[in-house]
Amino acid sequence: MFIPQLIELGEGLSSFVVGSEGNISLRTDSGFIIKASGKTLKGMKEDSSVECDIEGVRLQNQINKPSMETSFHSWIYKNSNFKVIAHTHPTNTLKILSTDYIHEFSYERLFPDHAVFNGEEACVVPYATPGLSLTKEVCRSVNSFKERCGYFPNLLLLQNHGLICCANSVNEAIIMTEICEKAAEIFIGSKSLGSVNVLSDFDVECIINHDDE
Repeated sequence: MFIPQLIELGEGLSSFVVGSEGNISLRTDSGFIIKASGKTLKGMKEDSSVECDIEGVRLQNQINKPSMETSFHSWIYKNSNFKVIAHTHPTNTLKILSTDYIHEFSYERLFPDHAVFNGEEACVVPYATPGLSLTKEVCRSVNSFKERCGYFPNLLLLQNHGLICCANSVNEAIIMTEICEKAAEIFIGSKSLGSVNVLSDFDVECIINHDDE
């Protein structure tokens, strides 16, 4: 049931990584299924994944080794109701995440669907070495965001690294990633033209709370 969905997610996000970069997962009844270490998002097969319990420990009947970043998937699932996690490295987004513009990009919204799919604000996570160090930084940053904003962010911007999209469906995770990369391209282009005209807080509230959204 979950493997076809994971393969669909991998194919939908394969243009946002190179080689075996990135990792994706889906919540299951007992934990989650995640891309195996060393496997690629493009051309994923049934043997490209591994099933783990909610603590991120692979089940006994699993052969593959889970991604080295499994721990932050585990932490997010344990502390939220999200069903899908997608971690990728989109080029234009990473250009911004490697500059001081990361904070401005985290809260400025450039067009309606940017607000709809990426939320009012993204959570900025300072650089940390992938693995347990990154998970600790994700935990600290998300908890700080929740204290300030009152909710668990659906988009995490990892400084000098990439992004984490937390979604409730495969399609939503793909669109969130695509929208973030589109926004990054527009942000960079607008900056090169002189300045960026962003949506006001009122504009963002109107679109997010619109009855048809």
